[in-house]
Amino acid sequence: MPKVQFTGQLQRFMAVPKAEAGGATVRDLGPQEFSAFGVSRESGGVAFASLPARSRAVRDGFESRDLIQSVNGNPVHTVAEFSRALTAAGAGRVSFGVVRAQTQATVVVEGGVEPPRI
Repeated sequence: MPKVQFTGQLQRFMAVPKAEAGGATVRDLGPQEFSAFGVSRESGGVAFASLPARSRAVRDGFESRDLIQSVNGNPVHTVAEFSRALTAAGAGRVSFGVVRAQTQATVVVEGGVEPPRI
């Protein structure tokens, strides 16, 4: 499964299998995982594969069981869509729609994004 890495201000992130930076990686969901997040397969999203307690993403408000479903209001079903959405987000404020404990939530990160390095 592809994974994307990112740092707290989303200054760097990569769309490569098992990539890590700043300690955080995201991944596509497996077919059996959608119900654990309380979402349908069609609604999709990307989950954290790794989110260490001292990572910048944690300081920005993410939690290990978050399912990221949108970036600036644009739905993301896969790591590839997440990568494209972050690229499109550009500089400034980035808002992430997440499912946390089967409830919709928003995580807002101030700072720009750089295009993914593949």
